[in-house]
Amino acid sequence: ERTEAMGPWKEAEAARLERNRVRRQVYKDELASWEAERDLAKVERRRTQWTQPKLGKLESHLPKP
Repeated sequence: ERTEAMGPWKEAEAARLERNRVRRQVYKDELASWEAERDLAKVERRRTQWTQPKLGKLESHLPKP
């Protein structure tokens, strides 16, 4: 009984983890671009043109059945 309920939950949990992983990777890419812009701005003695990106909230886990 519980095993049958755990199947869909495990699939949903794996999908959630993948979405969070992709979100973190996008954040890391944006942060690397921002850091390059920040370093260039420091060399040119000016302020950066955009603010540091934020990761934001990740999807929380679903309760187990």
